[in-house]
Amino acid sequence: MEFAKWRLADSPRRRRSIAGIDIRGDLKSGEKIFGLGERFDALDQRGKTLTLWQLDAWDSTAWGGLSNQAYKPIPLWHSTSEYSVFWNTSYQIRADFGCKEDDRYRVTAHGPILDLYIWPGEYQNVLREYTSLTGKPLLPPAWAFEPWMGGAVAAGLRSAGSLPPKPCWM
Repeated sequence: MEFAKWRLADSPRRRRSIAGIDIRGDLKSGEKIFGLGERFDALDQRGKTLTLWQLDAWDSTAWGGLSNQAYKPIPLWHSTSEYSVFWNTSYQIRADFGCKEDDRYRVTAHGPILDLYIWPGEYQNVLREYTSLTGKPLLPPAWAFEPWMGGAVAAGLRSAGSLPPKPCWM
């Protein structure tokens, strides 16, 4: 794994500061990359370039716009080579997993602050470590596991008496 940081151009009125952090490494033949949040394209992100930046990406992902954007980006990835990486930063991340170079990855945080966590091992064990770091989710109430459907469909079925008053997304 190679680490690099780059600096803004020197200026007499401006101090040098770190503009971003770049990490590159090798991908093994057949290695698959999973994770990186709620995505709408594929489980394996190998061969893709991704943007991890929080914005309301529903319109663009649902209608075929920004295919590299996630609705809920999470900068955690798992490799079938039994390691996982978590980028804890609030800055935009750009990740290339074998898209530009088939056997290399490159992940760039567009800002100077990054906590980098690398865990060896299978993802099931890594998830325990990750949730110990970031917090474990609470079990949702029982009603959250009932069937969900959109507002117009739910309203029509409920008015026809075909749908009990269970959760419906509006």
